[in-house]
Amino acid sequence: QGAKVIGKVLGGERGPKLIAAQFRRRKNSRRRIGHRQSYTKVFIESIQA
Repeated sequence: QGAKVIGKVLGGERGPKLIAAQFRRRKNSRRRIGHRQSYTKVFIESIQA
């Protein structure tokens, strides 16, 4: 409790592309959607407790 973390932001990156398919039976309906999660790379310099 009351700890402090010192860090540095190294930049933003994106994860690998994921493909999801949606299919509704008997409706002749298909959908392909892609997703890439954005995340921030952080370097932790020190933890002060």
